[in-house]
Amino acid sequence: THRLHRSPVGMMFSAALSLALFASLASPVHPFHNVGNACSSRTTELRRPFTFSSQQIRASSSEEKPDLVDQKTFLESIDTLKNEMIKASGAETAPTSSKDEEEEPVYAIGRLKVKLAINKNPGLDLTEAGGLVLVSALSQETAAQTGIQLLDTIVEVSTTDNIFQKSTKALNLDETGGALEAASIHALQNGMTEIELELNRLIKGYFS
Repeated sequence: THRLHRSPVGMMFSAALSLALFASLASPVHPFHNVGNACSSRTTELRRPFTFSSQQIRASSSEEKPDLVDQKTFLESIDTLKNEMIKASGAETAPTSSKDEEEEPVYAIGRLKVKLAINKNPGLDLTEAGGLVLVSALSQETAAQTGIQLLDTIVEVSTTDNIFQKSTKALNLDETGGALEAASIHALQNGMTEIELELNRLIKGYFS
């Protein structure tokens, strides 16, 4: 049985790590969102041919040879988080759509690079589930400004001056939080207001 890891600021049923480090460094306000908001979220769904939902996403190419998270682990982590959230909401199992019952889905992993402001609260929560740290809640403003979606996983943290760069692929919650904190401190000490994140996103599609 998979269990979600709890952080020091844990919530009722999951190990949501609110990125309070940003707020403590740059703002006294902490309006974080409950990770339960992710209960109704679904993996990005597409029909063949794949057309990614954000122009910032780059499909994996043989020339780039990106170091992506393991697809099986990604699927298991997402299922673990969804199931725990569904249990917390009082339901027993996740609803299955008729399309899921009739067609076998295919998956791809997309890559997304974004800049995240650190001079204000990002409204972003992370949860460690099934071997990966996933985005479990985020504010509408952050989603609109960055393109980050629920269930994305952060695989790299860096600063805009390229001095700080840390791979967070498959790291645990504490290690991921440590990388975010270190990048934020470096950025703020050097007059920057943003850090850069690279994320992986599981994209679900169907053949036409």
